[in-house]
Amino acid sequence: MAGNEIAKELLRGTGAMTIGSLNADLAALSQAGLGFGQQVAAPLFDPSIAAAQADIGFLGQAGARVVNNQVVINVTGGDPQAVVDALRRYMNQNGAVPIKVSG
Repeated sequence: MAGNEIAKELLRGTGAMTIGSLNADLAALSQAGLGFGQQVAAPLFDPSIAAAQADIGFLGQAGARVVNNQVVINVTGGDPQAVVDALRRYMNQNGAVPIKVSG
């Protein structure tokens, strides 16, 4: 019964509030929340995203093949050390991967 009364009040309008104004207010609140989330998240995540994109770029310049059950990565362009650094960062974040770096 209470739900019906609330619905009737909303449909009739309570002062300046109507279903249309409530929907507009909710949309504005949603937009404000999204903007706030982006402002808070950008300083935290943007540097990590940029670093990951750089790592992907370096790894994209590398070719991999298997020789005697070992994966061999050859870097044909860019900075080979950047590939090694990217793999080491991956290992630090995700656990050890048995690798041997030579060159």
